[in-house]
Amino acid sequence: MDPTLKAAWAQPARTFTAVRIELPDGEDTYVVRLLNGGQAVLSGETFTGRDSRFGTIESVSNFTDGIDDQATTGHIVLRPATEEAIEVLASPLAQGAPVEVFQGAIDTDTGGVYGVELLFRGEINYGALAADEDNRVMRLELVTEEARALEPNDERRLSHSFHQSIWPGELGLSHVTGVIQRDFWRIRKPAMSYGGGYGGGGYAGGGQDIFENVVRF
Repeated sequence: MDPTLKAAWAQPARTFTAVRIELPDGEDTYVVRLLNGGQAVLSGETFTGRDSRFGTIESVSNFTDGIDDQATTGHIVLRPATEEAIEVLASPLAQGAPVEVFQGAIDTDTGGVYGVELLFRGEINYGALAADEDNRVMRLELVTEEARALEPNDERRLSHSFHQSIWPGELGLSHVTGVIQRDFWRIRKPAMSYGGGYGGGGYAGGGQDIFENVVRF
């Protein structure tokens, strides 16, 4: 935590959470700048407690760093002001929209902002509407770039046919050979055993693959 912000918790200062989202708006981009009450200027941008289209912040989850095969995730809940805003947030086009979440403090005497800290930088994974007779809120599940990298990708192939299925007409892999060989990425390559009495059932002993660090194409 920023030392200035940490000191603010012990002072007569008001802490805040700010959310910034860049949403597709036709051919343009609509930037949502929301604060959980009040108003503040962060890096020259004004954040307010209510957006005329996307309403207010209902809640923001805690963000914790992922470990091993996990990545940082979280969610924010908005109370949209219009039905059009619900459609935008629930649209597949909103997936991947950049999101930033900050926390900071406002001096109650001067109104100055200090101790601003970036809590999360990522993107919208998907939005889900929760509604009853009186309320409608949109829960936006967030992911980071690291989470995208950890998604299963068994269906992907380094071959001309798969390349064409993603980028039709792009011939960069049209003459690539050896595509049936397995290329292990982000995981340790399984040990290969050759047998033959070299000890441990493997050529290098213990079943270790002597080609483990060789890049295959």
